[in-house]
Amino acid sequence: MLVKYTGWGAMPNAFSAEPPRDWQAVANELRDALTAEEYTSARASTPNAHYTSPEVIQAIWQAMERFGLQPGAQILEPSVGVGHFFGLMPEGLHAGTRRTGVELDSVTAHIAAKLYPDSTVHGKRRRLKCLRSAVSGVTLKGKNVAALIAIPYYEADGRTAYLRSKGVRPPRH
Repeated sequence: MLVKYTGWGAMPNAFSAEPPRDWQAVANELRDALTAEEYTSARASTPNAHYTSPEVIQAIWQAMERFGLQPGAQILEPSVGVGHFFGLMPEGLHAGTRRTGVELDSVTAHIAAKLYPDSTVHGKRRRLKCLRSAVSGVTLKGKNVAALIAIPYYEADGRTAYLRSKGVRPPRH
């Protein structure tokens, strides 16, 4: 059942200060069901929680295999959601592979951790530290390739917030 959860992205109206009439029952239920911290986390994730279809995920894995991804790799999913990329990982890549996921929303991070206990999943509080330690060399075609994935995400007020690390700057437009 947990694997069917797709995040809060489709529900921004439920987190509105004054939800539309057709969202009021859902908004009240969420306020009652979530702790204050979980509610704040869920509300902040609505601009970034997007569903990726299994077909797209499988195509990405096929491309990674064609690029030479081998069993035993270290996989970093910096916006893991509930872990669909982990769940659809080809069986042939599982042996010795270490998977690390990072998720902005604490509820979603807990779901991913329950669904994929053989993976390491970090929530928002540890996001920057985790990204610094988890991004390492990726082996493609027998060569180590340094990989850095920069992902913008949005704060609750709509401003873009970038993960900052020594030497990493947001893109200039």
